[in-house]
Amino acid sequence: MNGDPLNFADQIGLAQVCTRSLNITANLSVKSGPINHTQLVYSNGTNSGFTTEGGFFDQGKYFSDSQGGYECESRILDDKLLSKAEKQAREFFDNQYNVMTNNCQDYVETVIQLYDNLEYDARNKRK
Repeated sequence: MNGDPLNFADQIGLAQVCTRSLNITANLSVKSGPINHTQLVYSNGTNSGFTTEGGFFDQGKYFSDSQGGYECESRILDDKLLSKAEKQAREFFDNQYNVMTNNCQDYVETVIQLYDNLEYDARNKRK
């Protein structure tokens, strides 16, 4: 992120997918392979993702994460398209959290797939 990813500030005005370590317990933090937390970070400093209400197999919720320590992917995303993709994803994404099959990475992956479709459609409209 060309701003300050720890404080969710992006001076260019575009969003990114970011991950941070997952706090397993108060004394254990892990970030390897699929063991991490993924959020969508927007240029205005907001972020959003999907998490559990408390257990590994529990009601999920969409939320804004105030925790720092995120590392962002190099791909830059358009805020408006990403927001539209998120709105679409929330219409059908299963709110039942499952640590193995329906978690934060699955949510972000769904949003990015919808984003890619919207981006493709927008590009082809301009031709």
